[in-house]
Amino acid sequence: MKIISLNINNKQYSVKVSNQIINEIDHFIAFDNVVIITQKNIFKLYEKYFNKTKKIIFIDETEKAKSIDVYKSVIKKIIKYNCNRKSTIIALGGGVVGDLAGFVASTYMRGINYIQIPTTLLSMVDSSIGGKTGINLDEGKNLIGSFYQPKLVLIDPNFIKTLNQEEIISGLGEVIKYGILSNIDFLKHINSILFDIIKNRDLLLLEKIIIDCVKIKINIVERDEKEQNLRQILNFGHSIGHAIENQLGYNSIKHGISVCYGIISALILSKQKYNFPQSEYDLILNCMKKLDLSILREINIKSILEILKKDKKNNNNYNFVLLKKIGFPTTNNELNEAQIIESIQKNEYISN
Repeated sequence: MKIISLNINNKQYSVKVSNQIINEIDHFIAFDNVVIITQKNIFKLYEKYFNKTKKIIFIDETEKAKSIDVYKSVIKKIIKYNCNRKSTIIALGGGVVGDLAGFVASTYMRGINYIQIPTTLLSMVDSSIGGKTGINLDEGKNLIGSFYQPKLVLIDPNFIKTLNQEEIISGLGEVIKYGILSNIDFLKHINSILFDIIKNRDLLLLEKIIIDCVKIKINIVERDEKEQNLRQILNFGHSIGHAIENQLGYNSIKHGISVCYGIISALILSKQKYNFPQSEYDLILNCMKKLDLSILREINIKSILEILKKDKKNNNNYNFVLLKKIGFPTTNNELNEAQIIESIQKNEYISN
């Protein structure tokens, strides 16, 4: 088992990664005062490991669960279960479950403990780490939320065995992002094993990649928990990515896949502003081609611009994370509409 500690403001919690966690879940969790927030399709697969509690709340299996109405419904169910300040919420699921459960935990009785047990590749490498919680509005993604760290994160790569291919590709989009932000050697390594992960789901390779990504994120979050400066680099590819999700509908495209489209546009902007090296652009594009992304044919650029104006990362301007080269991201890049339009028009995965 690999144990990675995260220290923020003199508070510490562990991220534990092992392919034995699900089989030994009783060693990590005391089930006497626990509520599980999950989805029916996930719980059906792993019910036998969590049968020591009857306090289970099921939410929708799509991004629709991250709404004010679902949030209120979950809070009311927790009240019915007589939960108190010593209760613990277990987020058993992917990013949707983790984001909602974390927000519930951060607001119920002004904050109770929660444990992240991510079941998707994307949530293992990204959303379960760092304490971002939130729900969506029609106007945009995660506009209501909090920074609230979990008590513990338990990552078992075995969960990946049950994922469909789209979920794997979505997770790999975030993995590629970490390679881009880290260094060219790590990205080349990711590129070299993508086929094995996609076709064979090699758990040893996945476990090592998950640990590497977790270490990168922890290193960033420890230095900037509330995204005042450094943590903003983790939004690379997310500005246009989130706008695509919003326009197409959150249930029409997976988050990590939309980020891939956003990454390509961000690279085009990086070439314009910083002369981002063509050889490195080609390496990243080669990674993307292995994901076999579809061409987007329903993108309205005017709508994308309107959505970007409402992005919480912007302050009256279009604010993007860009790259000088792989491993050298730069924040607070103010761009104009013409530049953004060009980055979408030149994106070979978006048909205009």
